[in-house]
Amino acid sequence: MHSRRDLLAISIGAAAAMLLASGAVVQAAGKATHIKNVTAFTMAFGDGLRLTAVAVEYDQAIDNSKLSLSTFSVGGRTITKVYANTAATPAEKGKNGRFVIIDLSPDDANALLYAANGQNVIQKEAKVSVIQTRSISTTSGDTYAGSTRAMANRSVVNLGLM
Repeated sequence: MHSRRDLLAISIGAAAAMLLASGAVVQAAGKATHIKNVTAFTMAFGDGLRLTAVAVEYDQAIDNSKLSLSTFSVGGRTITKVYANTAATPAEKGKNGRFVIIDLSPDDANALLYAANGQNVIQKEAKVSVIQTRSISTTSGDTYAGSTRAMANRSVVNLGLM
């Protein structure tokens, strides 16, 4: 049986491998998109590695006050918070910026990416599918229409231990 320290080391190693192996591009079939990148965030918990947030990078600063939980949809996940930020990093409070952070419930069945429990090992790639379902506003007054097109992450960042 693995100790908590072993599990943490394995989880961080798995996240690093996923980051290096991640070659998926932002998927937006058809016309050009204002979305430049999608990044998945993982965090190591006592029972394994979980996908806990997503950052969507835009070409302009987004008005934080116009975002809500219904602005985005994340396949198979529960959104707990949506806010803009100046960096691709989860934060306590949102502020106008080029990144929209989507916090996800770590308790979702699809959150767990890697865990070892005796002989049983769960190992999934940190993939996420995001849809901007409603219009959003930039700080300069532009409006980016909602869509049905899904964007997949092309990078993964591990936030460390919870």
